Parts: sequence; C-alpha cells; structure tokens
Amino acid sequence: MSNQNKMLFFMQFTFILFFFLINNVKTDLPVHCLLKDVQGKWDFIISDKTFDPNLDNEEETSCGHGLPNKVVSAFQAKQEISFPNFSKLSLELMPDFKVFKGGVQVGSWTLVYDQSLLIQVGSKILTAPFKYYKHLGNSEADSDCYKTFLGWHIPDSENNKKNWSCFYGEKRTQTQSPKANSHSANNKHFTGFLEIEGNSALERYENKGTYSVNNISTELIRSESEIYKSNAEYGYSFIQTKVTNRALIENNMKYEQMGKVVQKLNKLNLGWEADINPKYIGMSFMQVKHQLGLNKGKYNNYQKNKSDKFSLFQIFAETESSDEMTEQTVEEYLKSLDKELSEVNTSDSDELNVEDKNEKKDISASASASTSTSNSKSKSSSKLKGNNKGKSININEGKVKDTACANCVPKIPIDPHNPNKMKSTKPDNEREADSSNVKSYDEVIKYLNTNIEDIDETKLPKNWDWRNVGGKNYVPPVRNQGKCGSCYTFSTLTSLESRLRVQTNLEDQTIFSKQFPLSCNFYSEGCDGGYPVLVAKFSKEFELVPEDCFEYTQKTVSCKNVCNYSLYPKKYTVKEYGYLGGAYGKTTEAQMIKEIRARGPIPGNMLVHWSFQYYKGGVYSQQGLRKKNSKYINLKDLFDYGMSWAKVEHSITLVGYGEENGVKYWIGMNTWGADWGEKGFFRIVRGENEAMIESMGDFMNIQVEKR
Repeated sequence: MSNQNKMLFFMQFTFILFFFLINNVKTDLPVHCLLKDVQGKWDFIISDKTFDPNLDNEEETSCGHGLPNKVVSAFQAKQEISFPNFSKLSLELMPDFKVFKGGVQVGSWTLVYDQSLLIQVGSKILTAPFKYYKHLGNSEADSDCYKTFLGWHIPDSENNKKNWSCFYGEKRTQTQSPKANSHSANNKHFTGFLEIEGNSALERYENKGTYSVNNISTELIRSESEIYKSNAEYGYSFIQTKVTNRALIENNMKYEQMGKVVQKLNKLNLGWEADINPKYIGMSFMQVKHQLGLNKGKYNNYQKNKSDKFSLFQIFAETESSDEMTEQTVEEYLKSLDKELSEVNTSDSDELNVEDKNEKKDISASASASTSTSNSKSKSSSKLKGNNKGKSININEGKVKDTACANCVPKIPIDPHNPNKMKSTKPDNEREADSSNVKSYDEVIKYLNTNIEDIDETKLPKNWDWRNVGGKNYVPPVRNQGKCGSCYTFSTLTSLESRLRVQTNLEDQTIFSKQFPLSCNFYSEGCDGGYPVLVAKFSKEFELVPEDCFEYTQKTVSCKNVCNYSLYPKKYTVKEYGYLGGAYGKTTEAQMIKEIRARGPIPGNMLVHWSFQYYKGGVYSQQGLRKKNSKYINLKDLFDYGMSWAKVEHSITLVGYGEENGVKYWIGMNTWGADWGEKGFFRIVRGENEAMIESMGDFMNIQVEKR
C-alpha cells in the first residue's frame, strides 16, 4: 500500500469511525446548564391529568421518558409541548437557592449536576431535565437551559404515590439565546479533515486544548477555561472540532505498556503506591475501562466475536498502516504521561507559616472574586442551588469546575479578617474517641438524630472508620460493578445498607438490589450513568428491594414484575435525601465528616485520573498534595473556590476518614472488586478537594416499615 493510499484510507476510516461512534455511544444527557442560566422567573405548566405512579405503567409514570430515562428523539424534542388542560405555577428561582412566589419565599431549588432542575415548594416536588436538541445523524446537541422536557409533578412528597402529573417549565427572564450552552456549535465538523462551516463566534478562537466526549478525545476551540470565560459572551460551552487518535490509542495500547510510567510514578514518593494488576494484563486500555464500568454507552454493540474489539478498529488494525500509526501514537501518549509526571509538585509544605500564607491568599482571592462578581452582575445572570440543613430534602448534585466563576457566579462575600469562615481549628485535646476505641452502641449512635448543623466538627474523632467501630464492621462486602456504568447505584445503596446496619446495630444486614434502580429508575440512564441523589429520590417514591429479588446483571434489563413483595414483611424506603449544604456546590469537608460520623457512609463523587486505575495502597493524590493539613477542617464550598460546577465521573462510597503523618484522608470503597487497591478500598487526600471529591456530597437516610 503506497503512502498516499495509506493516508487516503486513514482519512476515510477516521470519518467512518467517528460517524459510527457518535451514532452509537451514549453517555449522560448531552446537556450543560449552569447556575447563571437557570436563575430567574419561570412558568411551570402542570397538566390537569393526574395518575397514580406504577412501574408496570411505563408510558404514564415516566412522563414520556421510558425506563430508564430515554429522552425523545431530536425531531420530537424540537416540537413544542402542550397540554389540553393545565394550571400554571409562576416561581422565581433566587441566587441563594430560595424559591419565591409573589414576593414571598415558598420553597427551595437546586440543580442536579448540570442536567436537571429540582424544586420543592411546600409539599410539592417538581423534577425535570433541561431541554436539548440532539442533531440528526451525529452526537452534537444544543442545550436549551430556558426550557425543560416533560418532568414529574408530585403534589404531596409525603404521600408520594398519589395524583402525579406531568409538567414542563419555561423561563420568562432570558438574557441570552435559547441555545446558549452547546456541546457543539451548529456546524458540520465531524473530523479535522472537513472544513468547519462558517460561524462568527468560532472564528474568534484559537485551536488548542482537549476535551473527551463519548470516549473520543476532541480538540477544543481554545482551552476549557477560555471557553467558560467566553460562555456568557458567545454562548458556547464545549465546541468540538477535530477528532484526535485517543480512541485508537486506548483500543490498541496494552494495559501493561504503562509499566515504566507506573515505576516512575512510584519513584515520585507521592504517599501512595501504584502497581500493574495482573488480571488486566493483555487487555487494551479500552477493554480495561470497559471492565471497570468507565466506558459508558453501548460498547457491546461494536464488539466482534465477544473479543471486546470494535469491529471498525479490528478492520483498521488488520491493515498494513495500522501498526505503524498505532506504535507512533502510543509512544507519543506514553511520552505525554512521562512529561506530566515530571511536572508533578512533590514538595512538602508542612510549615505553619506557609499554610498561613496560603490561607490568606485564598481568602484574599475569594474576596476579590466576590467583588468582581458583584460588579459583573449586569453582564451575566447567575445559577443557584437549593439550601438544606442536612435533614430534609436536599435536591442537588453536581460536578464541574468553572474557572471563570468570578464573572458568572454569585459569591458569598468572604471576610478577610475572619479566617474561620474558611477553616476551623481542631483542638486535639478535646476530640472524641476514634472509632476503634468506641465500645458502647449508645456512643456509636450519639449523633444519629442530631441536626448536622448542631454538631461541632472540631470535637469529632481524628479517625472514624465504619469498618472498625469497637471491632464491629458496619460496611457490606466490596462489589464489582463490571461492564456497566452503574457506580452511582452501588454508592447510593451501599450507603443505605451501611446506615441500616448502624440503625439496627447490625441486626438487619439486608443487601439491596442494585439492578432494581438500574432498570426501573426513570430519572437515570441505567448503565449509561446517573446520580446518587436521583437514586435516593426514586427509592423514596417507590422502595428498595432485596438483592435476591432482582439480582445484578451488569445490563439494563426489563423492569417488569421484579419482586413478589408478599414474601418480604419489611418495606425499605428512603426517608430523607439531598445534598450536604442544601444544594449542589454547597458541600464542604466539615459537612461530610459530620454526616459520616453521625449517620454512616455517604456516596462520594470524583474525577478518575489515569493513575487511579493503578492505585495499590497509600493516600492517593494525583497532584502531590502532601502538605501537612491536619490542623484545620476546611469550610470551603465550590463557590468559595470560585467555581459553580465541578466535573466528576465516578461514584464511590465514603466509609470513613482519618489522618496519617499530619495528612488527612478519606476512606473510599470502590466498585472494582476486592483485588483492586487496599482490598477494594482506597484512601485519598482530604480537605484539598483532590479529584473534586469534596465538590458534591450526597446524603440519604433509610426508613423501615412493616409492609
């Protein structure tokens, strides 16, 4: 094959491959709505037709979404929604997460990540995903943050199995075009070989930066931070232009080829150890991600002879040019990782004067951001989330970093003369006993019914591990999610299983079905992802069923007739749920440790750096955050960091916290089997928002009744 023919084949193949993948890979909803887009006055149109929800009645109960949530086609999405008979509820969603009607506060609201709206008005609960328009023939989609798809109106959240109805929302106060936040521009740009059709906004950017969409790395117009800064002006969030060879690398590069990189990682002495897991040797990166449930989407659709090889990749791999290209690109990829490790900061900064300087710098920067924000309110609106004391419904969950938040997010002013607004000091001589030393069950449940806000975090134990409370283990066994993006169901239900054991002093050790919410929860996307707060919401409105009622299959199978409830005398539901701090973005380290100590493990949410797959033991940190930080408990939330959204992609269960040599850590339970990490568990730096693990904290409490 000549060089000219090789290049022609490569260009043709790349176009076909990209077209194939974007039409088949499905992940979380392709919608991106920030706080500034949603704040304002809304009209909610509620159908007069009511129904009693029933999982066997998919069409009515799902309000057109299917089980699990399957949003209508692009053609249907562009059609206007209307009801023959309806009532209108006009509300104003305020920047402090309060809901006003006619000038009077009537409730609270929040975002669920960047995808859905969740509102509580008295006993009413309104939930709906934001509208988006998915382009025909490809995976591009435009977000319409001023409208919602059909959602669910529950008139009485305490009697939540009666008189549901469907609704949709439209924002009345709009400050930018309806398609403000785009996952891609309205252009034809499948690959870099195709000319990008005209768009004045696009022409203002320079080509640089990368962003991963559907496991395909794409080049961005400018860097992510520049896009965030330009979002309000130009209206684009993520703009795809050219496909790179990341997918090809991941499919052709072997897991064990990272051996030298792992060795160098260990030489950095970051406080944790990396290793090659023998069970993945021989697999490609793509296969390993699939085994870990990180490859969300219909991966199985492109398998050939159950080899976990994409059929098009297989065709390409068999050509003469494939080996040359793959060898070159894999080598370049390994070099890029080597360069990344060379830039990791491994210095220890445990001197108090350094901490004090950093603290003052953080406070000063936050105060500056507050001033900048107040001065820019006339230029951009702000997004907000519901506020919650940690007891009743907290309805929010999120994940992404907004580096230009000073221009787009309402900030709570920080007093530079009051550092305790940011950190609280731990008096070691007043702290309660560590979990291993607690013998009395009364001491175990000391805070079980205490308002989280009434707990003094400075008095809490230095180490609390629910796997060892006076020699008792309140945590269920480690599981393996397998080839399904179901981590969010495992983290939620594992938390509830643990809390049930805490509440009953280990008398009730029921394991709940992960398959039930995976297959039946119309608020989520099954094996393609979801959010713990929506699993908790579903579990409050329906129930939790035992594992033997509906066993885990690693697939989104049918929800029909899942359980003979007459065989189970106890009925398990979620009583309360929400976001720590009351809304997405309001979580802090202090709230997380208080909730864990008081009631049990909680779901955790984090970014998965490539190095995390190789974790073997120790206190994990991607960035080398090894400074001594045990003197303080962090009181910062996302807004204090100057962010309105923080990207996360994996849910785990936080079963405790501790300290080692002056460095604080969380204890996480992963869903990759007991032969990963520290027997299925891991530790990660605490108080520094490492891997965004403190950006979104959920809680949910379990309720047991006689059936």
